[in-house]
Amino acid sequence: MSGPPTQVPPCVPDDIHYPEGHRYTPRTEYHPGDRVIVWTSDRTNSMAKWHHSVVLDREPREENNGMKSYPAALPGPNAIGWFNPEKNEILYDNLLSQKNPRQR
Repeated sequence: MSGPPTQVPPCVPDDIHYPEGHRYTPRTEYHPGDRVIVWTSDRTNSMAKWHHSVVLDREPREENNGMKSYPAALPGPNAIGWFNPEKNEILYDNLLSQKNPRQR
């Protein structure tokens, strides 16, 4: 999927906690390897949902309004999406990011 989702993402429930606080938090900047949750939409059937993902090792894409979109892996072979934090399309996953990679 390329381009931004066609639907505005819903708020992630604030009752999704783990012992250290909120599981998903917005950030203005992401780095390769960050564990995230991204908002995707399927244009063929107008379905949209959150997916767990990882930020890829590519430069963020500059948009014409000065905002940045970050690349993240999507389900499917070689599927990549670009997600804008200022549009709440991507959130940092504090729980998965703190674990050792072998524990994931």
